[in-house]
Amino acid sequence: MAFFDLPFGKITVELFDNYKPITVQNFIRCVTNGVYQNSFIHRCIPNFIVQGGGFTTMSKTNPMLATQFFYVPNFGFITNEFNYGRRFSNSYGTLAMAKLEGDPNSATTHWFFNLTNNSTILDTQNGGYTVFGKIIDGTNVLNWFNTLQYGGGASEPTGGLLDLTWWYGPNLAVFSCIPVLYQGLTPPFYPDLIYSDISINPMKLYIKRITTNEIELTWLSVSNKINCIEFLDSITNGWKVLYQTNGTGNIISYKFKPNNNGLYRLSVGF
Repeated sequence: MAFFDLPFGKITVELFDNYKPITVQNFIRCVTNGVYQNSFIHRCIPNFIVQGGGFTTMSKTNPMLATQFFYVPNFGFITNEFNYGRRFSNSYGTLAMAKLEGDPNSATTHWFFNLTNNSTILDTQNGGYTVFGKIIDGTNVLNWFNTLQYGGGASEPTGGLLDLTWWYGPNLAVFSCIPVLYQGLTPPFYPDLIYSDISINPMKLYIKRITTNEIELTWLSVSNKINCIEFLDSITNGWKVLYQTNGTGNIISYKFKPNNNGLYRLSVGF
């Protein structure tokens, strides 16, 4: 799982590492290597997408006007996995990778959340935009971005959109729809930006053989979500549901007698 800590709440995301391994591994590598430090959300188009992972500042608390930004370092382009493995549409609440126009295999560090169902647009453009996760908690935080407009719109906390080219010229066109934590049409200071602190907590499934014909599966459950154990005994048959329960946030164990050898995994539903 990935956690996006914003100034006004947290978004929890299940990562599709079983289906989009290249994309997820690249994202985890970026997080664990600290490349997203001091990164902020630089683009928001209400009822479309909200995007981050591309730019950072030297300090979140710098009391000066926000005029100097830095590119997030990357590890090179990755292969577009939209049509590899299970296909996930760019529906509301999904997490996907941004990329360069006209180059399907150009994703690096930029990520975005879909603020509505964008499947008819983003599933067909530029080879499809790879969805590699979905929100399992924090949709109220995500919905805040849909309330923004230039100069204001949002409350709790107050916020709005700005176009930095109004003050600093066309060189900052990438920040033409940047969200901020105040209302009004004045240039932002560094603390006014919406920083996203990202952390990773792998969903680990522990397997223990109790007897020769009994297995125990144990995991730290995700509260108030359907925790689903799936198994794979044949590639041709695909993954099947073995057991599911509502998570409590505590450790859950499930014992069973397997019919044959297979693979097991944990997933979390909405």
